[in-house]
Amino acid sequence: LHFVIRTPQPIQMRVGALIEYRISLHGLPMSWLTEIAAYQPPEMFVDQQLKGPYRTWIHTHQFRPDRGGTLLLDHVEFDMLGGALVAPFIKRDLLKIFTYRHQALLAHFKQPTPWAPAKIRFE
Repeated sequence: LHFVIRTPQPIQMRVGALIEYRISLHGLPMSWLTEIAAYQPPEMFVDQQLKGPYRTWIHTHQFRPDRGGTLLLDHVEFDMLGGALVAPFIKRDLLKIFTYRHQALLAHFKQPTPWAPAKIRFE
């Protein structure tokens, strides 16, 4: 995605915080703007797309104690132009994105592998 956060750092997490990104989706550069719609540290936060590639994007990040560490659970509600026609491509992209993030978090926090791989369920 060539994901770059454009909002000056550090970002103060709070309800109403706006975060601007620059991404490249299938070679097409675009801006993505999200708002923090809910923030309840240390349990969860929700980012919601205001501008970007999706018609709807609501991403809930939950953090739960697990085996002496933290389990990160993501719930994403999204809709995109093209609906069922583009669904297989979107599923593939999301699987790649969340698998990459899973591996990056394990590496960043120096966690042993194998932890369970990222699980994605589409409904």
